[in-house]
Amino acid sequence: QLLNKILAAAEIKRDEIYLTNVIKCRPPEDRMPHPADVATCRAPLPQQIALISPAIIVCLGSLAAQALANSSARAHVVRGRWCALDGISLMPTFQPAELLLDPAKKKPFWQDIQKVRDAYRLLTF
Repeated sequence: QLLNKILAAAEIKRDEIYLTNVIKCRPPEDRMPHPADVATCRAPLPQQIALISPAIIVCLGSLAAQALANSSARAHVVRGRWCALDGISLMPTFQPAELLLDPAKKKPFWQDIQKVRDAYRLLTF
């Protein structure tokens, strides 16, 4: 719900975006996903991305950024900086749940969403 509120505030329509998770199910005992979990769950992502053909992908959290950008960098290190995946612009940022745990991340997250909004508007107008 927090993400929906942020998208609405940024004037990004929910029907203009597609959300998916790198990890499709929680690992046993609610542990953090291991690299093998990510590798297994990441397998269908290239096909999903090819089917949807997005102009921009927002990586919410370190796991998404690492899986898509093939990087070991944490989201707080690469967040806010554009990178690319097969010609698609990627914007790594925080997982929305992190904003509830650390309110200091709200402003940088909002700035990242504004960058995405502005880039998307340039592509669609």
